[in-house]
Amino acid sequence: MSVSESALADRLTKHIRKAIERVNARQIATGAALYQRARHLAPLIGDWRGMTDSEIIIALEVRLRAMQRLTLATGHWAGDLNRVIALKQALEGEKLRTTGGMKDVQT
Repeated sequence: MSVSESALADRLTKHIRKAIERVNARQIATGAALYQRARHLAPLIGDWRGMTDSEIIIALEVRLRAMQRLTLATGHWAGDLNRVIALKQALEGEKLRTTGGMKDVQT
């Protein structure tokens, strides 16, 4: 591969990564906007009804880190990628909810 082909490949790779980041960010933001605590939280962290908002956020962060550690340890998404996405969406939804950016009437 020549230098110009290598530079083109590098630019293309960078462009693709940025596009993927934009799509992922949009997917997380959309899921966070549609997030309903009563419907989405229990499958992710179990019974949450006795927890405070900050405890729920911590529980989501712990679960997300555990999935990320699994990814690092195995070198691939051995876990469920959809679960990681759901955890990120719920975490963002909870953060929006606690900052007043979103009202969840189904608590």
